[in-house]
Amino acid sequence: MCNAIMTTFKLILFFFFICIFSNACTTTLKNNIARNRLNAVTAYYTSTEKLMSNNIPDSVFQMLNLRTLSVSGMDCDLGLHSNSIPDDGIKCWMISEIPARIENLKLLDTLSISLATFLRLPDEISTLKNLKVVILTDCLINNIDNLMSLTELTDLYLDGTAIHKLPLDIGNLKQLKYLGLVNDNIDSLEIFRIKAALPNCEVHY
Repeated sequence: MCNAIMTTFKLILFFFFICIFSNACTTTLKNNIARNRLNAVTAYYTSTEKLMSNNIPDSVFQMLNLRTLSVSGMDCDLGLHSNSIPDDGIKCWMISEIPARIENLKLLDTLSISLATFLRLPDEISTLKNLKVVILTDCLINNIDNLMSLTELTDLYLDGTAIHKLPLDIGNLKQLKYLGLVNDNIDSLEIFRIKAALPNCEVHY
């Protein structure tokens, strides 16, 4: 009787561990598949309207082979809402931030963000040494100091921003070929300084 009970207990224990091991293997496999899918992505394009959010999804910052990241916000000044019905159910999402987790995207060479409410870029963006094209159009940003160490930049679009003056060391961007400053409140003296600091760059203002 005792031996029968012990045998039954051992069988139960055996199947219990098989079940746990099987679930663990399944979970690991699923995680590996998901990770491989994220790593296969080299370009990501979306809009806040499609996301129905003003945040860039966390999953984007797990796409370690990403070369191009483009997110467009919604223009909340287009009169989307009815004046007679303030709470008409219509949502308008502008991009609220570029998270510090962007430092994960070491291979990124093109970053395009439009219609955003953040005032400055995260410090971590300065670690993305492969960045060549940065587009920050129609954003409230007023400071781009964190871009000055990205010496591989060739194109920088700052059209429609709140920038009044570029960093004193803008001349560090020696590879810059195009600089967009259209609809920025930058005076003629500052434009003269910028052109002198970037003699090989086409400056549009």
